[in-house]
Amino acid sequence: MEIDPKILQNIYKHECWEFEEKIDIGIILEQSWMFNELIKKFKNGKLLYCFSIDKDIYLLEKNGKKYLFVHSNGASIVACRIEEMVKWGSKKIYRIGTCGSLQKNINVGDIVLSFAAIKDEGTSKQYLSTEFPSVINYPNLFVELEKKLRNNGLYIHTGLTWTTDGRFVESNQKILFFSEQNVKSVDMETSAFLTVCWYKKVPGLSLSVVTDKPIMDIDKEFKGEIQNLSEIKEITCKHLVDIINTIINIEII
Repeated sequence: MEIDPKILQNIYKHECWEFEEKIDIGIILEQSWMFNELIKKFKNGKLLYCFSIDKDIYLLEKNGKKYLFVHSNGASIVACRIEEMVKWGSKKIYRIGTCGSLQKNINVGDIVLSFAAIKDEGTSKQYLSTEFPSVINYPNLFVELEKKLRNNGLYIHTGLTWTTDGRFVESNQKILFFSEQNVKSVDMETSAFLTVCWYKKVPGLSLSVVTDKPIMDIDKEFKGEIQNLSEIKEITCKHLVDIINTIINIEII
């Protein structure tokens, strides 16, 4: 039995079923609680339900530009979000997420800004061959964002990220090898994000707040266990607001 769309619309209290506006900047948030924090801190936007992606989206206008936010995680789903944002006219796309540290001197609460990623997930090869690197496509934007974030007092690490589909099967061998090669972090999205942005010819940058340290969990059965969840969430939400404000300030120019 089909449900009357008007009933669903009353449940969600949102304004649309299919998003048809043109946007300037797309921002993918990894977690739903990041999305909720965004709505609390950046008011006067429009919360909409987009039926085609079965997601709430948040449309925010600042300084004459339209920013569209959506929360999604996992390589294949993030690839879909990029495709949709490009269809909606996005001229730049940012991803703000979380990661695990592969270096002992990169601590929980630090931020990793990735200039390239190791493709250990299955989505990237659907777009470009496995031999093709996963790298940023607009270095000038990378340099500008890094500079602005540092000027705003955020502790930034730049470098390589290892992206894997196997969150719970990160082996000792891989963690140690990538750590020795000075890979900064591990996540589940960045390599696909950079690859699809390259393929779609849209500038894209991926930032991640460190929430755990697999490098310290060698020989443990479960690697990258997050400690002090409420504290980490508070730190990440603060960084989220700072990063979004920095992106908005960059886009004023």
